Amino acid sequence: MTTLAAENFASFVPAMAHPEDILAIGRHNGHGVLEEMAMVFEVPLPAILTPTSLGELADTVTPFGNPDENLHYMAGVLGYQDSALELAADWVRRSQLLRPLRQSFMRPDLSNAPGLADGVIIGNSESALRRSGAVLLGALGRKEVAMTAVVLGASHGPAFQYLENELVPQIARAADTLAAMQLINSDPKAGLEEIAAEACEVFFDMDMEPGGPLIHYVPAETGLQEVGVLRRALQKYAATPRRWSGAQEDEIWRFDQEGDQIYLVTDAPVLAGEGKLHAAGTAAVLHPFTAVSHIIPTMRELLRHMPGTEAPGSN
Repeated sequence: MTTLAAENFASFVPAMAHPEDILAIGRHNGHGVLEEMAMVFEVPLPAILTPTSLGELADTVTPFGNPDENLHYMAGVLGYQDSALELAADWVRRSQLLRPLRQSFMRPDLSNAPGLADGVIIGNSESALRRSGAVLLGALGRKEVAMTAVVLGASHGPAFQYLENELVPQIARAADTLAAMQLINSDPKAGLEEIAAEACEVFFDMDMEPGGPLIHYVPAETGLQEVGVLRRALQKYAATPRRWSGAQEDEIWRFDQEGDQIYLVTDAPVLAGEGKLHAAGTAAVLHPFTAVSHIIPTMRELLRHMPGTEAPGSN
């Protein structure tokens, strides 16, 4: 059964979807992107789609932790011809993975957070931080966010230097009287799940309003993945009562299960070779193979937030 708005990432509604709706993403001539990728990489699609059952295909498409290694591996599978690049680019375009988003994670029909939201960036990559930071700074200039939390998974290196010397001072200037804060994780290899869990502690320490809207600023190709991970971390964190500063008793951080609490705003990258550049010439340019590597992880994350699938926080 295919539900409303389930044929691309930009309009996918996890709260209304069924696992098989993932098959409709990018459907063309009767075949969706997931089915075509499974055929090309010669991995049978599981009978029941879950985050775990898609693990074999995910590991086959991106077997390495290093993006450059995955790019060379994918070129070895698909080939180096223009036709291989076009195939990958077609998957990206049909899925709308790189479409700029400004919407609720669970309810993409909601494009604006209610009231003044808090801004969030998490990550451990300098290039991703620069892209997310540019989007956040634009929002701060328009006075769209209140407090800002930047949570970094490294205590040294290029990402740390950029955060300390460039982004945080820029946030402080752009925010005027608005608060900016950073938390440095001492483990430079911290994964997104760990960073998201520490982000919850940052929100608590900053006295961000319990249950208030959050806007996650993030690169387009990882946007839904990262916001989904953060949503699961917040669900887990909200289950334990804590005492807020000035509170007389412990309070549970209210979490809206209907899904209008976490929003995402992404940048607008382009695929290499498409001949389209941002008007200011600053758009990130992605190799088609690099972009494709994010398709199945994004599908797995969406599955984690559908009713009737594995509970949030599961693998």
